[in-house]
Amino acid sequence: MHKISEHLSAVIRRVIFIGFGIQMALGILWMCNAFADMDSFGEGIVCVGQMLLLAGSVYFVLSAYRQEGERVSDARMRVFATGAVVTFPMVLQTLLQPDLRMPAAACLLAVCGCLRRGEQARRKWRLPAVILLCAGLLCGGLREPHTDLLTRLGSRVLWTTMYINYDRLPQEIRDVMDYEQMAEGTYEATGIEHIFLPSLESSVGKAESRVILKQMMSYALEFYRKRILKEIIWDEAGYLAAPVILPLQMAGRAYESYAGWNYRQVLIPAPALGSLYMRGSCLLFAVCLVLRGILAVLARIGEPGRLSAGMRPRLSVVWAVGSSLLLSVWYTMSGSGRMDYKNTIYILCLWLLWMAEGIYRQGSALLCGKEQADDKEQ
Repeated sequence: MHKISEHLSAVIRRVIFIGFGIQMALGILWMCNAFADMDSFGEGIVCVGQMLLLAGSVYFVLSAYRQEGERVSDARMRVFATGAVVTFPMVLQTLLQPDLRMPAAACLLAVCGCLRRGEQARRKWRLPAVILLCAGLLCGGLREPHTDLLTRLGSRVLWTTMYINYDRLPQEIRDVMDYEQMAEGTYEATGIEHIFLPSLESSVGKAESRVILKQMMSYALEFYRKRILKEIIWDEAGYLAAPVILPLQMAGRAYESYAGWNYRQVLIPAPALGSLYMRGSCLLFAVCLVLRGILAVLARIGEPGRLSAGMRPRLSVVWAVGSSLLLSVWYTMSGSGRMDYKNTIYILCLWLLWMAEGIYRQGSALLCGKEQADDKEQ
């Protein structure tokens, strides 16, 4: 059974390696076309800086999880794994536009690496982890609009239900805001915040508008609870595993999102290449997600008592899982039902890190199989 699991693990690693290799080749071709279409040299410099920042952060996390007795070949595989993360289309698309979400993701990833190193060196890495966390939150806070919680929740609940729930509202609310004004506030996901609420505040004042907003939310939840929950579940799934949900969104089988607009941006530099690159990488993500799960199970079978990839459920792992869940819930509950996969670059990088580092764990048989075979014979 042990030998079977070893051979099957080797096959899976080769499949993941080949898949990410093809993705990297397509990503480099697409990136060359994208750089050729940039308007200014300064924009290109900023994008290269973002790319180096994220690549450095990814490599730092991978090196933090290195095992004792690791060979030079494993360091080379870490470089390959870093390239696999950076060239994933959703990540690369965000990298090639100046965006505060990218340095925020890089800082949060580095926090994971610092916590892992802190597990090995006690308190040495705690201060850098706190500094990086503050930097990541600062970058994210500078980009995010400063909107109060009630307005965010109101947008989440009312955006798709307010216009169809108009006849059920009390007459005093309908007297304040007629149907045409309500409908205008639901044309876009941000309409509740930018159109409906300002108009309501100008009519009845800020305090009374908050009372009316709460009443409207309660009526929406009373009559359309299942619809709202379905939309929230779709958004949460999209934020946690965007490459799996994106093909469903493009086929019209999932909840409406900003996926179409983002996808069209990928097609601009090279339409045929961009379509192959995005759709192929999403399929690769789903396949590798399953294969990496199998690899984790085989690792447990091959070495009982050992968690896959040498990772133990310590503070760094708790941080990675907990921060991903918190981030996805935050964007789901404040995203007005329009999922944007660019918000999930940090979560996506964690998934890709988990898949890519599985290539070289238990020995890098892909790039240096002969070297390891000779060592075993000796």
